[in-house]
Amino acid sequence: MTTVVLLHGQPGAAADWDPVLPLLAGLDVVTPTRPGYDGTPAGGFGVNAAAVLRCLDERGTARAVLVGHSWGGGVALRLALDAPDRVSALALIGSIGSRKALTLTERLLAAPLLRGGSARAADRLGARIARVAESASGSRLQPQARAALRQRLRELDRASWTAYAVEQRAFVHEGAALARQLGEIAVPAVVAIGRRDITVSARAQRDLAEQLPGCERVEHRGGHLVQLENPDLVARTVLRAVELSRRGSART
Repeated sequence: MTTVVLLHGQPGAAADWDPVLPLLAGLDVVTPTRPGYDGTPAGGFGVNAAAVLRCLDERGTARAVLVGHSWGGGVALRLALDAPDRVSALALIGSIGSRKALTLTERLLAAPLLRGGSARAADRLGARIARVAESASGSRLQPQARAALRQRLRELDRASWTAYAVEQRAFVHEGAALARQLGEIAVPAVVAIGRRDITVSARAQRDLAEQLPGCERVEHRGGHLVQLENPDLVARTVLRAVELSRRGSART
């Protein structure tokens, strides 16, 4: 059975993938909550890649399809570079990785004075923050998905916002080096590109796809919160990566 590891974005948790999980029946799906959001110290792409490797080792899993959303895509790319023998394919959803994703806004968000928000404010202003997050992402959510987003924001604690700040600084400091190495990634990849994505622009996502050798791309009309907006699209992207990984295994 193919193992699939779903890596959430920033900030986030394993529950971000809940709308997609019922659509991946028949796969061995692993949904870790990443460092910084699971009670362990936050870190950059390398720290997160090492955590995924430990997870695979503990399960006795030799290779896996890595699925990364947003910042989690950077983790998947880093692991594909550091341990290519452990990665059978990549599915990148609204993913960073391209140098074009390192915008001025991202650099400003990495400033030391900007250390995220507070859990108390997120709880008190959950509905308003959810509307802002939806608008800023370019996604258009149905009421049920909007309510799920509000609940997710309420569940973020101070440690989560601290992890966000650590990861944002890592993105700025490690992102350019990661972008320079994209051409070295040899595993099959599928990139899902949201034409309305504001958080990671479609331009940056297309550039990522162009930099990855032999990459397939799937363009859709959604924004950045694609697990909530269009879980079917996410599932199809994952299943395509699984198909590519199986083809590769059959050839070897």
